[in-house]
Amino acid sequence: MKKSIKIILTLTFINILFFLSFGQGLAVQSDKSEITIGLASQPAILDQQRITSNNDIYVTNAINETLLSFFDKDLNIVGGVAENWEFLNDTTFKIKIRDNIYFHNGRQVKAEDVKFSIERIMDETTGSPQRVDYSEVKEM
Repeated sequence: MKKSIKIILTLTFINILFFLSFGQGLAVQSDKSEITIGLASQPAILDQQRITSNNDIYVTNAINETLLSFFDKDLNIVGGVAENWEFLNDTTFKIKIRDNIYFHNGRQVKAEDVKFSIERIMDETTGSPQRVDYSEVKEM
């Protein structure tokens, strides 16, 4: 049971705000000043906590930084917005936010922003398909 809670929490935080998906038809071309990405269709929504299609995921992942990323070349979970993370006990997960992360308006990203995003996912009125992943979260 304790190990399953760790797994659920780890997967949950990987999905935070933010999750990565691989699909077909992605073409990328780049030079030093711009990037062109070919998609199968126009993204339907850019609200990262409500997206469900691969096209929406591709675009929002290009716009937003994730808290944690899936894996590096050695299959380790790597940080994005998170500088480091650890389990304090079987049910408590602690994440340190990097100091050099800023929103587009220049405001620094804080732990309260991550908390807000998770609470928004957990809020039934948001309609997030990720809500079920947070059913075990008791408090933040």
